[in-house]
Amino acid sequence: MDKAILQKWLKAGYVYQNELFPSHAGTPQGGIISPVLANMTLDGLEAMLAETFPNAKCTARKMQLLRYADDFIITFERVAGK
Repeated sequence: MDKAILQKWLKAGYVYQNELFPSHAGTPQGGIISPVLANMTLDGLEAMLAETFPNAKCTARKMQLLRYADDFIITFERVAGK
């Protein structure tokens, strides 16, 4: 997602009973944008892990990132002495 569009979305506020309430900070928990933000963050985390551990699946240290919706688990397997 384009960062400029994301910034506008975060600052858009909300309308309640025909009155605009501006956003001052953050997003509401469970808001419609939460899954988008989580996936953007996890995409970046996944790319960083792949760059940091490029051969993790081919060596004694096996790394996996498991994602489901906005939850994640990172696992490592390391053989003793390696």
